[in-house]
Amino acid sequence: MKPCAPEPAAGCASRTVDLFALGTIGLLQILLSPLLAIVYLVVSRGLTRPKLRRGLWRKFWGFPLREGDAPCLWVHAVSVGEAQLAEPLVDAFASRHPEWDVVISVSTFTGMEVARKRFPRRLVFYAPVDWSISVGRALRRLRPQAIVLLELELWPVFLLSSRLRGIPVLVANGRMTERSCRRYERGGPLSRFLFRRLHAAGVQNVEYAERFRRAGVPSERIEVLGNLKYDRRAPAEAGDGSETRRRLGWPAEGGFTLLVAGCTHPGEERLLCGLLPAWRAAEPGIRLILAPRHVERLSGAELASWESDRRLLRWSRLAEASGGELGGDVTVVVDTLGELERFYAAADLVFVGGSLVPHGGHNMLEATRLGKATIFGPYHENFRDEAAYLLEGHAVECVRDAEELEERVLDLLRGPDRRRRLGDDARALTGRLQGAAERHAGWIEARIPAFFPR
Repeated sequence: MKPCAPEPAAGCASRTVDLFALGTIGLLQILLSPLLAIVYLVVSRGLTRPKLRRGLWRKFWGFPLREGDAPCLWVHAVSVGEAQLAEPLVDAFASRHPEWDVVISVSTFTGMEVARKRFPRRLVFYAPVDWSISVGRALRRLRPQAIVLLELELWPVFLLSSRLRGIPVLVANGRMTERSCRRYERGGPLSRFLFRRLHAAGVQNVEYAERFRRAGVPSERIEVLGNLKYDRRAPAEAGDGSETRRRLGWPAEGGFTLLVAGCTHPGEERLLCGLLPAWRAAEPGIRLILAPRHVERLSGAELASWESDRRLLRWSRLAEASGGELGGDVTVVVDTLGELERFYAAADLVFVGGSLVPHGGHNMLEATRLGKATIFGPYHENFRDEAAYLLEGHAVECVRDAEELEERVLDLLRGPDRRRRLGDDARALTGRLQGAAERHAGWIEARIPAFFPR
């Protein structure tokens, strides 16, 4: 199968420039490798930090060998969020082209855990570190016809090596903050050189399109396709939440109100545990599930600092056991990866964390698409457009502080009909945002037409 050119204007001069750039980077890496090794050992504390140690060998050399002669699309997802975003894109593309192999790479251990759950029958592996020998080995063993980077993660050796092999590299679901854009602009010609090497960029909105253009991607290679997160489906194990409630020994519905606080950050768990007595006074049967964003921080000391008047029980310990009924005096702490939507599906009411502290918030659509009454705090700038859309439709609640959160939850505890209506409106509005996955699949076909004859 003949690969298409990396860009319409690519020629001998462009190839010579790319070879020179790749050779210069390789030489610098060799000269600086002793220093880089020392820095890595210091940062990783002698390779004792699991986050920096896991998968290290597989990132340098241990890449899987793809067998067969089927054409291959390589989708790169950095971590958990991108691995989840990859699912609707992979499904849409595979449904159009079942004859293709679609392989998925990640950069982090948590991303690997989620990707393996989401793609149990596909090749999932760690992306190579940006060294010529590692990148070259990965490309030789996987033999992709095209590479799709989710959101934006550009590494010069990876990009140049792919381009020199005639492998188009596309950015899908592209996003770029203003801060990142200014940083790239400060990079001057070097930054623009790298961005011009992209074959195409499919971005989420016109604002991001303009930033990609400012960074150096030619306008004719940029297309607004929408956001893949709107097309994400809840994992199969989430179901309607009844199975999760059963495993907790709770009734499938009725009898109490279940509040799930997802993606919480330090300080928010303690705050929620502190508000629980006031909520329990209004509804004695209220249950709380806490799903912190970073489970690695859940030490015994961290849990003790929450000062809860209820017993805190780790979900992993309950999941390993045979079950057994939990009373209303237990707060469940989710300490496993990739299961947030399982608990959202079981909830009556959802609080989306990272929003009462200045973090920027998390994806409220994970809850609203399940038809859950959803609350978040004032710090939701990471999902500003989604929040504005849902707030304009009166389908979610935004609170200014902990005091207002207490009152808003009390209102929804006392008004189950309003809670259900809020969830129904949220589901309907969220459903109108879908369609980006199919647009992305068609865009891939249009951007690498040599593989998809019309």
